[in-house]
Amino acid sequence: MPTGLPDLEKFLDLPGTNDCIVSDNFAVRHGVEIGDTITLPGPNGPVPLRIAGTVRDYSWSRGTVFLDRQRYAKLFGDELIDMCHVFLQPGYPGGPAEARKNVDAFISSRADRGLVITDRDALRKFVAELINRVFLLAYLQQIVVGVVAALGVVTALLISVLQRKRELGLLLAVGATPAQVLRSVLAEAILMGAFGTALGVMIGIPMEWYVLKLVLVEESGFVFDVVLPWKQAAVIAGAAMAAATIAGLLPALHAVRTRIPEAMQYE
Repeated sequence: MPTGLPDLEKFLDLPGTNDCIVSDNFAVRHGVEIGDTITLPGPNGPVPLRIAGTVRDYSWSRGTVFLDRQRYAKLFGDELIDMCHVFLQPGYPGGPAEARKNVDAFISSRADRGLVITDRDALRKFVAELINRVFLLAYLQQIVVGVVAALGVVTALLISVLQRKRELGLLLAVGATPAQVLRSVLAEAILMGAFGTALGVMIGIPMEWYVLKLVLVEESGFVFDVVLPWKQAAVIAGAAMAAATIAGLLPALHAVRTRIPEAMQYE
């Protein structure tokens, strides 16, 4: 068997038995595990199948049951095939290129059957493009959320500067430089960005677990691992901090332009 595909080894013990392998989402949805027996309706009555293992499979949201092809045809009286997966043994003469050539020749000889061939890379590319199109709306929503958050920072800091107009005027009157006032307002903006980022991480991680382990399992039947994208999170955190800093420039410039006599009279 090819290395890097350990799940394929589980199928070698299926021929000639009533053992089966179920997908992870099937096991989760039906509450079964290795060693249990499931019963499927057959043309001649219920067919008991013992679960010999589980594999990760996303071909059907309600779960998939795998068993030996000849055994399946005998138990369920179904000789039809609508999909085939081809895996190469180690040391296959000619490698993948020769295998693809042979499969292409087989498909060409049966062009009237409507057969289509695709390799793993092409399938992965198709699925990745499909997922990206699905998440395009989510990415656009993230942009809108970022713009709204930046406007929120501008508004909050501007209100803060207006409320502290007298305080800022006193600072300028006692010798504070405009640069120091500018840095103080920007520091407030950076702290707002830092606290917002930390709060987002603390809420986002449990929410990711909840969506993947509960919501998606119930709604779609698929089981996904919880993966924390630390690199992407770091990039987003840096972008949030930069956005907060840039958003704080307008209130900071307004604070620097505060005229001391007006600030002293401001109540």
